[in-house]
Amino acid sequence: YRSEEFDNRFVVRDTHTNNFLTGQDDVNRLSSLYYEVKDRKRDYSARLGRQPGSSGGVLGRFDGATAGYNFSPKWRVNVVGGKPTDISYDTDLKFHGASVDLGPFAEHWGGSLYTMQQKADGVTDRNAVGSELRYFNPIFTMYGLFDYDTEFATSNIILLQGNWTGSGGTSAHVLFDRRKTPSLTLTNALLGETNTSIKSQLQTKSYDQLKQQALDLTATTDLHSVGVSQALSTRWQLGFDVQSAHTSSTVGTVNQPAQQDSGDIYTYTGNVIG
Repeated sequence: YRSEEFDNRFVVRDTHTNNFLTGQDDVNRLSSLYYEVKDRKRDYSARLGRQPGSSGGVLGRFDGATAGYNFSPKWRVNVVGGKPTDISYDTDLKFHGASVDLGPFAEHWGGSLYTMQQKADGVTDRNAVGSELRYFNPIFTMYGLFDYDTEFATSNIILLQGNWTGSGGTSAHVLFDRRKTPSLTLTNALLGETNTSIKSQLQTKSYDQLKQQALDLTATTDLHSVGVSQALSTRWQLGFDVQSAHTSSTVGTVNQPAQQDSGDIYTYTGNVIG
């Protein structure tokens, strides 16, 4: 419902999969269920319920609330808090964070700075600071993301993506993506464990031991790609892409086998579009 002052929205996105095999369960995934309001005059917004997390250091769906306020045309502050919904451990997970959106500056530049803290049964699960960088013009666009975990003293995500469009029907793209797989949190130490409670694990292991176990079970994935396409005519286009992927080995534990290094995997793709 929209008026001159407010924009109100109620969003539901749900997928239900029926399994007709005997003894197999149906699967239901509620992706979004939230109410959102935007005040056009006072320039604030808020959202409450299950929602996707895609910025400000939130790494996936969560149940909670977000709110933001534009105190100038180029500055916006945001707060967020809630519980992740994509992790099914017997551990109480909660997070809160804040961010500042900047820009546009010099007509084309924008970005954000954020801080995020997540608790698992009362101890630090993730403690991150990060930034997003954006550049837009009719010819070239660029997006960058850097996420660093101060608790583990290592980067979680380093991403840089660019797209260029030439005047002669030529376009090109490049991607550099280096990230922890899965995203680095203390709860990664629960991979393969039958007891998936951080609180229970801390009765037999120290916090530092759980941190090291999480690091041992977390791989690093590098994904690089570059591609170019050329319009041959008004109806035909030719394209070529090269992609390389590499996932590092993991140490493993008694309950979770070590993962071998994948080596470098190259993929070459050519296409003709008519």
